[in-house]
Amino acid sequence: MSPTPTTRNESARRLAEALVAGGYAAPETLSALVDEAGSTGRSFTGLLIARGAVPADVVLGVQSQLTQLPVVDLHTHQPASYAMSVAPVAVVREFGAIGFELQGEKLVMAFADPPDTEDLRTLALLVGHEIVPVLADPRAVERLWKAQEAMDSGAVVNGGADNSAPVPVDLGELGADLLAGGLYLELGMHNEAGARFERTRHGTPVLHGSLAYLECRLHSATEAGDHTIFIAEVEDVVVREGEPLLFFRGKYRNMGEQAK
Repeated sequence: MSPTPTTRNESARRLAEALVAGGYAAPETLSALVDEAGSTGRSFTGLLIARGAVPADVVLGVQSQLTQLPVVDLHTHQPASYAMSVAPVAVVREFGAIGFELQGEKLVMAFADPPDTEDLRTLALLVGHEIVPVLADPRAVERLWKAQEAMDSGAVVNGGADNSAPVPVDLGELGADLLAGGLYLELGMHNEAGARFERTRHGTPVLHGSLAYLECRLHSATEAGDHTIFIAEVEDVVVREGEPLLFFRGKYRNMGEQAK
């Protein structure tokens, strides 16, 4: 887990001291959470917010003052799809981060906890971009991880306006990260599987020949039992002419003639 335990503990204690000095919480409350974060490896910032010890905006504001890092609101500003694709969850989860946006050759990444210099060097090597760190609510970072991983259907079907035979594609446990991040295209796996993709104007991968799709910006994700409910804002709707491929009662079918 990165950053190192020593770095995390030092960062947590500095934040706790600043919050106590500002009169935002009692020393004993924060001391207990610092110890819990150190013993479990959990984010101290995340614990503070999850337990309601200090409001999220206060925690992030004080953390920003201490680290001189800006704060981005992931609840209202959705990361760019390409920024998430070059920094897949499988790579960046260890660092408590999510890709946010590209600024030229630099990749802005939102961190749940302040990264150290070694984190930034390692991430830069992994994703091929210089990293510009910003801070974000740990709850929002985790929700975005889950949103990317929620696309893990285990299969992709290649079929479009030409009603070509569907081809199941088993992507295994990495399927969610590859599809959600667009890495499926960039690794060339779609060619091997026989699936063809194209990118929308927002950079989202869609099946070639799809007659219709909605492109949405994630607003929120809420766990409900063994499901996750996603609320999203529609940003683009595309509908094309053609004969659709239908799936009904366990089989793929064509549309019949129009009834009079």
